[in-house]
Amino acid sequence: MRLRHWPANPAIALLTASALLSGCGGNGEKDQIRDAVCNRVNDLFASQMGCNATPAKPVVSIDVFGARGQTLIARVSTGTCTETPKIAWSNSSGQSLGTDLTLEDSTPDSKLTISATCGTGSATQTLAANSVSTAGAAFAVLQNGKVYLWGSPEWGGAYTPVESISNISKIIATERGFAALLADNNVMSWGPDAITIEKPADATSGESPKATGALQNLKDIQPGYNAFFATRQDGSFVAWGNLYSVSQDDYFPLNHAQLGLTAEQITALSNFRSVAYTESAYALIAADGTVQSFGEADSGGNSYKIGSQKLRRVAGNRYDFVAQTEDGNMVGWGSGYSSPLYTSSGTQLSNVSSFVLNGYSGAAIDSNAKAQAFGSSAYIESADSSAVAAQLSDVKSVVASEYSFAALKKDGTVVHWGDSPRMQASFDAVKSKLTQVIRLFANDQAFVALKSDGTVVSWGDAEKGGDSSAVSADLKNVLTITGNQYAFAALRSDGSVVSWGMQSKGGNSSSVKARLANVRAIYGTAFGGFLAVTKSGDYVTWGDAWAGGDSSRVSGKLTAIPYYAQ
Repeated sequence: MRLRHWPANPAIALLTASALLSGCGGNGEKDQIRDAVCNRVNDLFASQMGCNATPAKPVVSIDVFGARGQTLIARVSTGTCTETPKIAWSNSSGQSLGTDLTLEDSTPDSKLTISATCGTGSATQTLAANSVSTAGAAFAVLQNGKVYLWGSPEWGGAYTPVESISNISKIIATERGFAALLADNNVMSWGPDAITIEKPADATSGESPKATGALQNLKDIQPGYNAFFATRQDGSFVAWGNLYSVSQDDYFPLNHAQLGLTAEQITALSNFRSVAYTESAYALIAADGTVQSFGEADSGGNSYKIGSQKLRRVAGNRYDFVAQTEDGNMVGWGSGYSSPLYTSSGTQLSNVSSFVLNGYSGAAIDSNAKAQAFGSSAYIESADSSAVAAQLSDVKSVVASEYSFAALKKDGTVVHWGDSPRMQASFDAVKSKLTQVIRLFANDQAFVALKSDGTVVSWGDAEKGGDSSAVSADLKNVLTITGNQYAFAALRSDGSVVSWGMQSKGGNSSSVKARLANVRAIYGTAFGGFLAVTKSGDYVTWGDAWAGGDSSRVSGKLTAIPYYAQ
């Protein structure tokens, strides 16, 4: 660009520059003219031209959505800043956790901080540590050492002894009840009678003690189905609760002579790593990576086939255990599995990066992003993925219903197999809409796909959430979805909530619609209760009252559930 000759008089220069700037089309040309004028004018006119002005600092703000322990989604506003904001998540120790707008929250028990920087502007937001725990039909909220309970009393929704104390440091939930780790490292637990322990002496007294040893000096507790497994301060192992026998249709303590833990196993499980369970057996990975299992042999209680192999992860479905070895191979034991594991086409599963189980079979993704199903394909349809094998490449993730699977591919499309009588027709009806999918969700009988544009596609059992057509007009700008066994609830970017599925189990939230504003997190119990927490800490419940949909029991006692740190 050729600059014009400027008048010597600064006032004339200012008027000339103003006229030129008003006629310039691009910011770059305007800036060059302004710079030229600023070099010629005195201080008086320089200030009028904005020569000495400091650029406005961009106003950056952060908001976060999602329940602690699940996927967190950050929404960042950068005002006038045109750069791509830099994101950083960190835990309370300052450890870096990620740099994306979404985060899989692996540290829910501690505060979490997210920061965003754009140009010279920045902002931080700190999330409160998780305080909500859910059993199958009850909620527990921990605040300032006290616990607040509601839902089914038989599933832990009411227990007066623990509600009267104020030295609780952590709540642990099983599917059937809760345990409270106390500040003095002792424990209280409640729910069914087998796990209910008010004081340590209850665990070892009587003819049929509930625990394998003294419940004192505990360091860490992990849940099973209807049992707890703990490590003491010295690393020793102790457990309490029960296991169910399918063959005898009865419950037995964990130290039962035939089905329970042996003395050798208790010794071997010092500083154990993880727990898994089937309907009538438990499997625990010891500190050295070997497995210790007990319960009914036909449901995985005998893991002799695995020997001393080192395991990375173990999981259970109805009657079988499946484990990933440290070298990426797959092994299994129980009712229908053998070791090593093979697909229905006879291919041995190896180089596995992740796997998921439904009630009766499994699906694994290998290091090449190829997915394959496994299990007793002669009896279980979802154990055979051969019909869609050509489509199961470049797989990002797999989710499971009780009898089927859905795979999300890296190109945003979805592949489904299994449970044809219930699923196939509804899947075929929506298959063309399953593009640009970013996440999949499932309950026992239905699937939901969240697309990149914030819309939703569902299929499966219509009554249990497979048909969302009645609320399709409202399913826009969705950020995340929470489900129970019968219904789904979608959280939108404006903080509103849309639910569908079985009306009495949370599929109808119309009675609390006006209160479902500025919601940031939704929690659900398996049997039909929902809990929404707002940005300010207000909370709303709906669904089956028995399953936690009615929180009136704590009304006036629990005034808020903080989402952001105080």
